[in-house]
Amino acid sequence: MENNLYSSSTKQAEEVGETQHYPVCSPGRDRFVTIGYISSSDPFKDRKDWSGTTYKVREAIELSGCKVIWVSYKKNSLPILIIKILLKTYQKLFAKKILSDHMKIIGKLQSFTINKAAYHKCDYLFFSGQSVLLSNLKTEKPIIYYSDATFHLMLDYYWHSLASWNIKQGHEIEKTALHKSNIVIHSSKWASTSAIDFYKTSEAKCHVLEFGANLDDVDIAKTESYNIDCELRVLFSGVDWERKGAEIAIETVRCLNKNNVKTKLILVGLNLIPEKYKNINFIENAGFLNKNIPEQYEKYISIIKKCHLLLLPTKMECAGIVFCEASAYGLPIFTYDTGGIANYVVDGCNGYRLSLSEKGEAFARKITKCINNNELPKLKEGGMQLYKEKLSWNSWAERFKEILKNHQQLS
Repeated sequence: MENNLYSSSTKQAEEVGETQHYPVCSPGRDRFVTIGYISSSDPFKDRKDWSGTTYKVREAIELSGCKVIWVSYKKNSLPILIIKILLKTYQKLFAKKILSDHMKIIGKLQSFTINKAAYHKCDYLFFSGQSVLLSNLKTEKPIIYYSDATFHLMLDYYWHSLASWNIKQGHEIEKTALHKSNIVIHSSKWASTSAIDFYKTSEAKCHVLEFGANLDDVDIAKTESYNIDCELRVLFSGVDWERKGAEIAIETVRCLNKNNVKTKLILVGLNLIPEKYKNINFIENAGFLNKNIPEQYEKYISIIKKCHLLLLPTKMECAGIVFCEASAYGLPIFTYDTGGIANYVVDGCNGYRLSLSEKGEAFARKITKCINNNELPKLKEGGMQLYKEKLSWNSWAERFKEILKNHQQLS
């Protein structure tokens, strides 16, 4: 295959309005690789889908030098909505949960609605999750599959009490999607290892690309040297009180204050907190902040800038965009060792991961030890370096470009 990956000029790119970055060209052609971004929502406009990750991934693909076009499909057509209504009755009768996104009939119906006009213009098809559609789509085009977990990993982790037939179909869909894809990318080694070991996916086509921070680069300014003034300000960011470990965070901060480390806990993401925590003087609840609303986005930025560390005792996590955001601002991170977090929080570099069996007292001891050993400034610098190397969308784009280049050279 002809190796002319970077043969088009930036000037040519600007003339056709495709991109202003170094272009990735199609094999044997002096033009951009066109990536068809498969999504039910517009990845150029919708900043809400997948917590903003759909928008940011599309942006990063363009940053890598590719042209991106939206290949739309209907996630919930009328037949699918009817099936989902029937499934609710089934679940009540049999007391079993059903994941419609892991049913073959759903993928088949979704495949009928795909925008074929856009689809035929693409060199590659990019699926951000959506294994059910991927596994049912008949195509000769090379496929890139990006996900933060596998079906196997989610069972008895996020998902419980599924019907046996739903589990069987879920495994079949996942395996088909992985084996059908030409490039498989996961957001953590945890997920990639599952694809290789459990689903026997070829290791040669598997890659790990961590998520980046869902913040605009202009807002990630160089921060000042680490300095704790009159109190330690601890950030907790999550919308799920139980899963994200809000009570453990409160217990941690209570222990810190009890041991003469004056600490304030700032909660972000929670609309409501239990009544018994509302009037505690060391808790400040900023509520849910929607980054798509400028005023709320700015408020989030102002909060993260004034905090000293991130405390997120999350019990289940595939990746965690907030870890990228904390590292971008140099906030040392204290969390649990679970799921794909090890790719985002490296012990002794940008924070620490504790065993799931540990409680608030253990987190408090670890934080106090880091303060007494003057380790927090080192963790701050480590986080900012880790962000630069692999937790930013700029880094994602550079590594994605190399993956695509290598795939083209081997094709």
